[in-house]
Amino acid sequence: MGARLFRNQTSRNDCVWIQASGENMYCALRGHLPARLRALFKIQSGYVQQATVYRLAGVQFMSLVDSGRPSDVHGLVTVQLRDGTRELTIVDIGTILGLAHLIPETKRR
Repeated sequence: MGARLFRNQTSRNDCVWIQASGENMYCALRGHLPARLRALFKIQSGYVQQATVYRLAGVQFMSLVDSGRPSDVHGLVTVQLRDGTRELTIVDIGTILGLAHLIPETKRR
């Protein structure tokens, strides 16, 4: 997002799993949604001694193809970038579960 480097490296825009809902949502993904991690930051409100610190992440959520049901062809769930790829959602960093290892299929999937 910004021009400054993080730890002297360029942005990687990793895909991550976000706990977005209860385990009964998104079929095989059990409430997890993949998203592209765009930024990590923290916001501090109040004075130093009584400050509340919020650790946040800016992510771009991906859309599920066929409501998250595994494909009959390869048995995997297919996702794609949302139409508004510049759309950024702010989430609590605690909702990030880990890296999402996705297999590229086509341009947008």
